Amino acid sequence: MTSDGGGRDGRYNTYLADRTRGIELVDRTYRPTGLMYGHLGRALSEIAKGPCYTLESNVEGWEQCQYISGKKMGYAALGRVREDWVSHIEDMYFWRKSTWAAGLLGPSGGSLEEQRDFAATSQEVFMRISLRHIAKWLAIYPGVEGLVLSGGCALNVPTNTEAKRRFQYPVYVPAAPHDGGLSVGGAWLYRAPPPGRPSALASVHADASLAFAGPMLWDSPTGSNLLQAEAARRGAVNVGTTPADVGVIAGLLADGNVIAVVRGGSEYGPRALGHRSLLADPTQPEAKAKMNRLKVREWWRPVAPMVAYEAVDALFEQRVWSPFMSFAPRLRPGIAEALPAIAHFDGTARCQTVTAAQDPWLHALLMAMQGRNGFAVLCNTSFNVRGRPIINRLDESLRLLDVTTDLDYLYVDGWLFRKQLAKRKA
Repeated sequence: MTSDGGGRDGRYNTYLADRTRGIELVDRTYRPTGLMYGHLGRALSEIAKGPCYTLESNVEGWEQCQYISGKKMGYAALGRVREDWVSHIEDMYFWRKSTWAAGLLGPSGGSLEEQRDFAATSQEVFMRISLRHIAKWLAIYPGVEGLVLSGGCALNVPTNTEAKRRFQYPVYVPAAPHDGGLSVGGAWLYRAPPPGRPSALASVHADASLAFAGPMLWDSPTGSNLLQAEAARRGAVNVGTTPADVGVIAGLLADGNVIAVVRGGSEYGPRALGHRSLLADPTQPEAKAKMNRLKVREWWRPVAPMVAYEAVDALFEQRVWSPFMSFAPRLRPGIAEALPAIAHFDGTARCQTVTAAQDPWLHALLMAMQGRNGFAVLCNTSFNVRGRPIINRLDESLRLLDVTTDLDYLYVDGWLFRKQLAKRKA
């Protein structure tokens, strides 16, 4: 099933895949809930800034406000669902009435409590609409083996998680379900993989070659002379790139340091998965605050954990396989207290699960952390600063290391860089 997240198509497309007959389109329904999900977030003053904040019903200027959808998903955990608002917000999702958020929040936009409840109720209504659609087609085709969710709306992690929990089917969300995945879709349309060949990450035993198919560092691909020269100039230490070499990095993380990690090709898709990441030890009380200060992010933004797949059952109430941070299961009792940096306000955590087959180095690092603090978990967020793309240049990585107080080390394809001495004394 695909659902448009914010483009002009605005449709739910439902397909039936069969190993002998291929993929067949069985339904196309116009339902622009993805666009309205983000647009409703424009009524929330804590996330919508400048011209993006409005209580008007038009969608003018939406292109510059698309960041709202991702923020709203995390922000919704601060509020509570108001059942008496549900029908009104559903009317907005289906464009049945011209009334806008002012009808519920008032002309001034309402109190912060009301805005947070509006976000929570809007998220709940979006999820209910999506799940009704899925339930309808599962009733028509009850013998399917699993669900594949794609389109921009498949980035809505609470909905993915509830679909897996409620329907008890395997649920797969690709690395780039939004418009960024069109390149792979185009390549597939031109020349599909040979029949019988499993796709990348089709199971927990598959590798992650597609997930890291992005470009190498623009100015210093792996093994380039520039990286070697910069390492020599700054006195960087070669700590290795194999799973056996993770001890130094694990030790620094366990000591409370934040480390930027740059490895090989960048991630294909919107989530940082350990190739362009900022990592920290979630048992450290200040880890979340340091990460959010570094990223200049709002205090309520969650920090996602990466977790060794073997540790999933011990940490979460629901077993998930989530190589692309597509699910946020509820943490088991006591885990939020032990790992405060990864727990969101609703008791969930949007996790990336890691196996040795998918990423041997990262999996070894997680297991090394378990040997130090008892948890095969790390805090993970993308290596960039607010309003900028994920970093993909060596010179920019080093500059950020030198000027950012809460960033302690930079690891680039085996080389470990520290801040320059003059910068550290400044």
